[in-house]
Amino acid sequence: MAKWLGTFQDDRSDDRPVPTDATEGEEGDKKPAAPEPKEQTDDSLLPTITFSKQGADYVQTTTLPSSGQKTEVKFQLNKKTSSKNKAGTTISTTYKWDEETRTLSTEFETSEGKKFEMNFIFDEDYNKLVKHRKTAQVEAKQKMHRIK
Repeated sequence: MAKWLGTFQDDRSDDRPVPTDATEGEEGDKKPAAPEPKEQTDDSLLPTITFSKQGADYVQTTTLPSSGQKTEVKFQLNKKTSSKNKAGTTISTTYKWDEETRTLSTEFETSEGKKFEMNFIFDEDYNKLVKHRKTAQVEAKQKMHRIK
């Protein structure tokens, strides 16, 4: 069984930049402001991604509890697959696994010609990952941890 199968949940972001006070220190340096209290987040509202195996197919299920959205993508490694979304747009997807870098890479292309990629980079024990999404306009990284 592939080590990357399982359910991963969004980490709470603790690495926000620290704001600075408008007051100057004795040496002219700005002093860090007191950190704002963090909101308590209900874990059941955090996004999850599940990678599972169903017969010859793998399945990536993305769940966004706060909006009630759930998306499933069936795939086979190194094979291009196509499906239609709710809006009727055809999306072609190719998933590839690189054992050396512990990366599940995906390439997406819509019938309108839009392309983007998403890479899931796993740590050495496969208990954490970084989801790296890249489009023509945006690049984002999201840290996640295994819950199952």
